[in-house]
Amino acid sequence: MLAVVKEHEGPGFAVKEVPYPVLRDTDVIIKVRSVGICGTDGPILAGTRPVPYPLIPGHEFAGDIVEVGSAVQHLKVGDRVTPCIVIGCGDCDMCIEGKEVLCDNLVETGIHVDGAFAEYVRVPAKVCRKMRDTTTYDQGASVDPVASAYRTVKASRITSKDVCCVYGAGPIGLYAVQLIRLRGVKTVICTDISKDGALTGVNTQLYTKLADLFEMDIIASGGVHTMDDLVALAHTGVSGTVLGRALYTGSIDLKTAITEIDKVKV
Repeated sequence: MLAVVKEHEGPGFAVKEVPYPVLRDTDVIIKVRSVGICGTDGPILAGTRPVPYPLIPGHEFAGDIVEVGSAVQHLKVGDRVTPCIVIGCGDCDMCIEGKEVLCDNLVETGIHVDGAFAEYVRVPAKVCRKMRDTTTYDQGASVDPVASAYRTVKASRITSKDVCCVYGAGPIGLYAVQLIRLRGVKTVICTDISKDGALTGVNTQLYTKLADLFEMDIIASGGVHTMDDLVALAHTGVSGTVLGRALYTGSIDLKTAITEIDKVKV
């Protein structure tokens, strides 16, 4: 079968023939019908994010089940599914609490094991979710990024009475805007940095001015400046929820963090 393969460190990737996946008892094999390109896939293909080589990336996808392992009971050949990226061990405390994303032995399709930039992909049956007949494959492939935004919007506990600012107008941020509107929020502000990053250093001033006008909640797409800005804004009465897995390497004033800890969530 044909696949996109990241073969080694550094930039570049190959489009080549690779072996068809080997079915295991608790797995299914899916014919990929639609696959998205996530923000994590770019760095993988560019060689700036280390992965086990060789690797077939791709984790936002949907397709048809073409083979079912002998131990799988709830799925059958022909089912239209979209799998979750996270494969939890099922045994650690986090998995037992339903927080598989924090699993002690976390494995993610397309990041740690081969993913969906291929004609066929093998995944554990337990991560597959059946799609409605009316759901398109493209919509199914969008479930993962929509779920990322939904989790954050839900955690923020915003209501129709709130004014909300989405910090970061990428795909996930724009999904967040739509989800916030579905919650009945009448005023949703979406901001981003300019192409040259000119707004990066003045975000705090911008949001402070907005906070003077509104009692505001912020949904922030994870970026290197996100945590700094949210903590700096906390004293203004703005509450914030960080979306994503940005690598934060700065330091936070402990007094501020303790005082405002209820206003900033990650």
